[in-house]
Amino acid sequence: MAVVDLRAGEVLIKLVFEGAPAAGKATSLRAVRSLLPEGCCEELELHKASVDTVLRFDFVPPGTALIAGFRTRIRLVTVTGEVAYSATRRLCLFGADGVVFTVDSDPAREAENVRAYEGFADVVDQNRRNPDTIPLVFQYNKRDLPDAAGVSELGEAFAAGPADRYGVETVALEGSGLLRCLDVVMAEVVRRFEIGRQRFPELRGEG
Repeated sequence: MAVVDLRAGEVLIKLVFEGAPAAGKATSLRAVRSLLPEGCCEELELHKASVDTVLRFDFVPPGTALIAGFRTRIRLVTVTGEVAYSATRRLCLFGADGVVFTVDSDPAREAENVRAYEGFADVVDQNRRNPDTIPLVFQYNKRDLPDAAGVSELGEAFAAGPADRYGVETVALEGSGLLRCLDVVMAEVVRRFEIGRQRFPELRGEG
């Protein structure tokens, strides 16, 4: 959940890149950092958790970037490669405000994409949250593959999820479409934060 620091006047939003191994999660996170203006990003951090590697960085969006009057800080997190321990995945997804689910467009990897989504849903459920209610955008990555699966075909693979979830075509190696992914998921995160702010007076500085 969004962490609000009333003294600093700042809200921290945590977004997690999820998906199958080698779908492009870490590549996407690194590419996003390279696309952002200099000076708004903190250093890229690598944390070893047993045999898993967690990659993350914080950034303050350029411009005013206020949510309900709070300065916005966004934390992007992912686990590189295949996750060996579910505890690592649980920790990364704990408190996540939104998810960019990276889908490999290679038709041969459809089953891996689906397994990764099912694993994501299971981990979120273990964290006592409903995976269908977390703001999420499907990142259809590797659209430059000559035999890339059709977007409608990729979407059908996740038909069990909410029908209104948005999909964005990307080529992570080129940085194409990545900022659009963040825009889409952040729009829903902000909408929900505003609703929560109306319900809890302490977020309006009244508590």
